[in-house]
Amino acid sequence: AELDTALRLAPGSAEILTFYAGWAASFGEPERGAELVDRVIRLDPNYPMWTSGPFSYAYYMVGRYDDALKMLEGLTPDNYNQWRWMVRSGSLAGAGRMEEAQASVKEALKRHPEMTVEG
Repeated sequence: AELDTALRLAPGSAEILTFYAGWAASFGEPERGAELVDRVIRLDPNYPMWTSGPFSYAYYMVGRYDDALKMLEGLTPDNYNQWRWMVRSGSLAGAGRMEEAQASVKEALKRHPEMTVEG
């Protein structure tokens, strides 16, 4: 309800859409999250780099693995947090790129040895 109100007040706000898109899957609306990412990119093709994290997650949650990976291309692995490694590794596996996925998991664990399957 709050998102709909915000969008009625500012229908072209890429910022409002950006913040919701990353959380949509947690609210049970993963498809809407991915659709909102698409909309943000149309509204602002020069979206801020920090949005690649929530955007890649939104795409990952609906199985758009290639789109998720494309979002992460603009970041170097030095800028990945645990979630970005999870999205990268999971997207590679989901796209059938198992060797790359395994290498990604190994690198993630090297950089974040505290990571587990549970997060």
